[in-house]
Amino acid sequence: MKRIILLLLVFLLLPIFSIGQNASSYCFTAASSTYVPLTSATNVLGMSATDDDKVSDLTPLPFGFVFAGQTYFQFAVSSNGWLSFVNPAITNLQNYANSIGNASSIKPALLPLWDDLKNGTIPRYAVSGTAPNRIFKIEWSQQRWNYLSNNDVISFQVWLYETTNVIEYNYKQGASAISGTATATIGIYDVADTYLTLDNSGVAPAASSSTFITSIGAKPASDQLYRFTPSKPASVTIAASPSGTICTGGLVTFTATPTNGGTAPTYQWKVGTTNVGSGGSVFSSATLVKGDVVSCVMTSNASPCLTGSPATSNAVTMDVRPPLPALTAAITGAGCSSNDGAISITNGNSALEFLQADNDYVDLNAPILSGRKAFAMEGWIKYKSSDIPGGLTSLFGQNDAIEFGFSGTRFHLWTPRGNTYVNIPAGLGDDNWHHIVAMGDGTNIKIYADGVLLVTQAAGVGTSDYGSSTFSTKVGSGVFNATGNTFTGQIMKVGIYNRALLPAEIINLASSPTNYTAATSGLIAGYNLYEGAGTTLASVPAGTNATLVNTPVWKDPCTYSWAKTGDAAFVRTTKNISGLTTGSYTLTVSLAGVGCPTATTFTVSAAATTWNGSAWSNGTPTASKKMVFAGNYPNTINTDLEGCSCEVANGVAVTIKGGRYMRVQNEVVVLGTGTLTFEDKASLIQVQDLLSTPNSGIITYKRRTNLIDKFDYTYWSSPVKNQKLIAVSPTTLGDKFLSFDAAANNWKYEDSYNTNMIPAKGYIIRGPQEFYAPNPPTGIHEASFIGEPINGPVTIAIEGTAVYNLIGNPYPSALDANAFLSANSTVLQGTIYFWTHNTDIGIGVSNPGTGTYAYSSDDYATYNLTGGTATRAAAPSATNPGAINTAAPTGEIAAGQSFFAVSTAPGNAIFNNAMRTKSGVVLSNSQFFRPSLNSQKVVSLEKNRIWLNLTNAQGAFKQILVGYVSGATNNYDNAYDGANFNANAFINFYSLQDDLDLSIQGRALPFDEKDTVSLGYESNIAGDFQIALDQKDGIFDNKSVFLEDRVLNSIHNLTQDPYHFATEAGVFKERFVLRYTNKTLQTDAFELPNTGVVIVSKNKEISIESLDGKLIDKVLVYDFSGKQLYSKTKVDASRVQLLNLTAIDTVLIVKVLLQNGQTITQKIRY
Repeated sequence: MKRIILLLLVFLLLPIFSIGQNASSYCFTAASSTYVPLTSATNVLGMSATDDDKVSDLTPLPFGFVFAGQTYFQFAVSSNGWLSFVNPAITNLQNYANSIGNASSIKPALLPLWDDLKNGTIPRYAVSGTAPNRIFKIEWSQQRWNYLSNNDVISFQVWLYETTNVIEYNYKQGASAISGTATATIGIYDVADTYLTLDNSGVAPAASSSTFITSIGAKPASDQLYRFTPSKPASVTIAASPSGTICTGGLVTFTATPTNGGTAPTYQWKVGTTNVGSGGSVFSSATLVKGDVVSCVMTSNASPCLTGSPATSNAVTMDVRPPLPALTAAITGAGCSSNDGAISITNGNSALEFLQADNDYVDLNAPILSGRKAFAMEGWIKYKSSDIPGGLTSLFGQNDAIEFGFSGTRFHLWTPRGNTYVNIPAGLGDDNWHHIVAMGDGTNIKIYADGVLLVTQAAGVGTSDYGSSTFSTKVGSGVFNATGNTFTGQIMKVGIYNRALLPAEIINLASSPTNYTAATSGLIAGYNLYEGAGTTLASVPAGTNATLVNTPVWKDPCTYSWAKTGDAAFVRTTKNISGLTTGSYTLTVSLAGVGCPTATTFTVSAAATTWNGSAWSNGTPTASKKMVFAGNYPNTINTDLEGCSCEVANGVAVTIKGGRYMRVQNEVVVLGTGTLTFEDKASLIQVQDLLSTPNSGIITYKRRTNLIDKFDYTYWSSPVKNQKLIAVSPTTLGDKFLSFDAAANNWKYEDSYNTNMIPAKGYIIRGPQEFYAPNPPTGIHEASFIGEPINGPVTIAIEGTAVYNLIGNPYPSALDANAFLSANSTVLQGTIYFWTHNTDIGIGVSNPGTGTYAYSSDDYATYNLTGGTATRAAAPSATNPGAINTAAPTGEIAAGQSFFAVSTAPGNAIFNNAMRTKSGVVLSNSQFFRPSLNSQKVVSLEKNRIWLNLTNAQGAFKQILVGYVSGATNNYDNAYDGANFNANAFINFYSLQDDLDLSIQGRALPFDEKDTVSLGYESNIAGDFQIALDQKDGIFDNKSVFLEDRVLNSIHNLTQDPYHFATEAGVFKERFVLRYTNKTLQTDAFELPNTGVVIVSKNKEISIESLDGKLIDKVLVYDFSGKQLYSKTKVDASRVQLLNLTAIDTVLIVKVLLQNGQTITQKIRY
């Protein structure tokens, strides 16, 4: 049809109304999106491919589409480039003429390109995606722009998005230009006559909601996209965590979650009307109280599509309740190693159960409500609605004065001035606990349930009171009448006041059961029901004790959960608990629906005894009592101490005398400036490896060396934690602190100033620099180890196989060497070696000097399960406290001592508290193996032993041990045989087993007196020596021990006296044999019959002849001291003569060795 050009546009200004959102509030954006023609699309009905000014039939939408706040389910399209959600009754002019007036005729409408267009194809539609995210697409393809045009000018689509209700227009230019003048409109128009229209068809047009634009004269570019997004009302919700009932002081975190928050929203939190918080989406508080209302206001100005900002959230009303009353308890202490402790709660909540059939009640035994001008009665009740009859039921009150209870389904309060009724709230009879209050303030009667006011009724009494009677006040029965009307249910915490309660007081009372105190204002009688048993209830304040009448039953309304610190397996669920060991126990009490759980920790301590400086408060300490030192404890007290644990108070000095011990089952605690000092040879023994309460504070452990000079090294191990090396000997030169590198088999220098001693690691430290080297030495160094005492399991790495490792005792008490070696048999051989700290007095081996100490030497004492060997002869004086160490190791490794052990395989050596005693007996802690006079021994193996010493008059010394021990064999045993580890500069002495030189040799049981043991010795000096019996035990206490000298062909009884002999320097492994029988030589026989060899001495000549032709290999001649006088080798003859020997008129020993290996020894007179 011919286009009609309107010369005059009439704008109808209609009133704007809105149901929900308006089109004018939509958010417009422009973008680019590839245009894709629809495929598998459906043509709209009621149109042809060449129609002009035509509107299609209504077509159903595949989903409800919300436009400007209205939901639509169908659509119609116009050939003139618009879409309506209704079927408008319009003229052709209204169809193609894009004016605001005509827009109102086709509304609600979408205007992708409204102008005088003409179909090039039938508009079509399609659906993509799946619910709830489908897209409905409508396409005008190859449209003619001007009704006279027959060419493809433009194609465009409208996309409607399910759920988000976004509208998009997408364009593709055709090959033909616009025919004539274009005056198009692009936009949206709603049913309320609000709109958005674009001011051009470029890449970034502006959308106007105030001017309906009809002047677009250019085609949108291909792939141009225009998007209209519904504006979103700002909204926000808040939630609390934790939610529900909150405990007083509990931290509550509120989180704001915007439904439509726009961009970069800010939040103003409020408690009531007070602004709080910092503007973020999270607000936390631990100070909220019951009834506080929390909300927030969200503001967002950053998004043009957001409306309704600022938006206020929902409100959260806080139900904050205090915890149940704090608990108190009577505590029975536990024996240290026993489980006889107990905790009994003294103020727990208890309840009374009443039965109507039994007419149960509580009689307060006095009319305490008579003559009251104001009153309040409150308490906690628990009942089932089905147990309450239709008539009167008594709760609290006094007959003929003030009566309160139920009347059917109503609360009923009666006084002589009238009745007050109110319906019982729903849920009150749900068999849970609820708080109720009935009171009068002189003007009004009020009834509350769970802190909520149910009724206020005027019942003024002026100056008079609420009535009096002679009946006693009662609970549970006998309230409305002298008897009867009994309540069936439970009652807890009843309080009666001479005043009305304030609303805040009622809220607090209803929040959690309160413990009544005498300080409560106006309280006439409060009943806490702590008793839990019996028939009498104590009142607060005192003076109104109540009596249980008939058979009210005590009930415990709470649930209990006990836990023990450090023991996850400990669980108890009763109020009172017993059978407890020492420790901390926490009880959490809950009362369903009432208050908040409360947790209280109780400590079960060991029975204690306290030292006040002169005496113990609870008797002498024992293993079941805690030792508490509240006064000084001097070293003049010569006694051992046993305790469950030890505590030294602040400022108190405790000193344990040398040679005495303190043994505790558990922890040692030194508080503040208190001190706990262990003198040399004293011991601290802790029994438990793992302490529920750890050690705390520091001790001082002192250890004195033997006599040393500045050149002597002492072997140390720390019994405390974090001991600096330099602190052991502060005046020793800094480069004289070493450990042993087992892998390199060499000493390693340690940084003495910055190195903390590692538990169980051995160190050697040279003597203090001021200890000069006199002859003999006189310096004794006292080392102080200051720190927390080491206790419990300790491990130390063991390196290599058959490698020496320097390790040490990590405890401030002696260590049982047998237990240690047995526990570590997989990583260590059975012998350990102790440096003896003896000082090398001689100038040198080649010039040893003279006197008693000429050949004194450092050496290693040895120990295994057979026993130990010493390194020094007897001390000059047994009473000299500085005497040089002479004793063999006894199996007690002293505190502070390190030692060498030989590895069998790499791994870890272990130490534990079980090694600190032997069968429960405290070990001697004497310095460097010296046995204490009061050392207590526990024999666990059968041992029959002999110690032999090789010595000379100038101080050379070496000791060996041979023992017949249960478990040993006559072959090499790691646990019983100890290799010779010699550091003696002058001599060595050992027993022989196969090719091994042994300092300790264990032999098999049963003992065979025919057994013999070969002995060897080495000497760097020639001269006179002796072999002596040092000590013996077991079967040898009553048995003689003999030494055979094979050179001199003699057997000597060592039990009677030492064996003296002379020797040259050298190694001698064939001369001596230890034996247990005596085969006496015939000293008057000068010819040995049946040997085939004749030895004759005549005229100072000695003739030797082999009669059977056997050739002689060697001839040796000795004097009776063992000195060799003559030696001839490689004789290679059957006869030989010896002339001109230097001996005169004496007895000689001639030893002949034949080439066949036969040896003949004979005494002769010369």
